[in-house]
Amino acid sequence: MEPRQKHTKNESGFTLIELLIGMAILVMGLLTVNFFLGNLLNKSGHLESATLATTLAAEKLEDLKNQALTTTLSSSNNGSDTLDENGNAGGNKFTRNWTISGTSAQTDVVVTVSWNRSGVTESRTLQTRLNQD
Repeated sequence: MEPRQKHTKNESGFTLIELLIGMAILVMGLLTVNFFLGNLLNKSGHLESATLATTLAAEKLEDLKNQALTTTLSSSNNGSDTLDENGNAGGNKFTRNWTISGTSAQTDVVVTVSWNRSGVTESRTLQTRLNQD
């Protein structure tokens, strides 16, 4: 049988205080990562809505430009519609308004798409000038 080893006071290892300090640092690091990921996901959702709103405004602007090729646009062509989160008609995520002003020679077309984000109304506006001779 082997003799028992004597324990000395210079044993290596972690003390309870060192473990608690290490765990506190780890928790703070994880909380920081969680905070930044939350902000990143929030910004990502906002950017997705803003990009879709800009696309919806551009689509309507193109529709109005194509319509101007066959008829003269005037303020009687002003309008609005509502769209869902995929850009389909009849939803309640986006509201798209378009106004037409100016003369028959130079017509200004403005398309605005707005949506509500956390109680704040956001919007994207595109405009162009058409020569309708």
